[in-house]
Amino acid sequence: MNDIDIAAAVLRHKADQIKVWPVNSNRASEAGHPCTRYLVYLRTRWQDRALHGVGLELIFERGRIMEEQALREIKEAGFEVVEQQRPYSWPELQLNGHIDGKVRINGELYPLEIKSINPYDFVKVGGTNDFIRSDKIWLRKYPAQIMLYLLMEGAERGILYLKNALTWEPKTIWVDLDYNYTDRIIKKLEEVNRHIENGTLPEGINDADICPDCPFFHLCLPELYGEELPIQDDSELEAILMEWESLKPAYSRYQELDKELKKRLEGVEKAIIGEWLITGKYVERKGYTVEPGIYWQRKIRRLSGEE
Repeated sequence: MNDIDIAAAVLRHKADQIKVWPVNSNRASEAGHPCTRYLVYLRTRWQDRALHGVGLELIFERGRIMEEQALREIKEAGFEVVEQQRPYSWPELQLNGHIDGKVRINGELYPLEIKSINPYDFVKVGGTNDFIRSDKIWLRKYPAQIMLYLLMEGAERGILYLKNALTWEPKTIWVDLDYNYTDRIIKKLEEVNRHIENGTLPEGINDADICPDCPFFHLCLPELYGEELPIQDDSELEAILMEWESLKPAYSRYQELDKELKKRLEGVEKAIIGEWLITGKYVERKGYTVEPGIYWQRKIRRLSGEE
């Protein structure tokens, strides 16, 4: 009897669950995206959206599980959480959303959004501006989402409750309503609505660092590059790229852990931790000047539509 690969069967089942659903209004969870054309496409070309991969679907599922766990731990810590998944609607902006809940603190109710983020970003973010200035699109969406809920609720403060996706450690980020910031978001949504009403498209952001991860990349490709791209038939190089991509998560995780070890073990001259012998010392590094020269800078992005 052949061994059955249960994991492969699970992944196939997860892949079968990935669907594209109609979008009939602006979403608070998407409003922080920097590309107005993307927001228009969400509503007018939703059926052409590239399906995300199984890896991202598993990340979404992890987020849903961690949200349930976060709500439970907040309640177990003695806080009352009410109005979970309460819908919000702003008809004039054609805007809709659902809040994760409201938490009662000293008699006051504060809108609450729960997000799970990777360990590296969990350590880096300490306030709203860290999200707004992030180079990661999904992080930039969070403040827009909760601030739009604050506007629709008529509240001045809310909470982003973060969970470290590796350790499940929690972190509280208080969010104060920023009217200058939300005014820019509102103007962008008004522009989206005008384009949809007129059947037109806004300019794309044409950002080579952002666009290749967009699920509508295949629609904007000619405008992004301005000419037809050459396609090389090189199966060996393609195989190398596939293996290179598969190893990236392990390398990225190694870098994260290496950085954490450097921070935790600095100044530790000798120690035994479990099966590990740790020794260390400070080493003086001599300065030097890099000679001028020329080198080839390359970027490799997979056209998958995954974040």
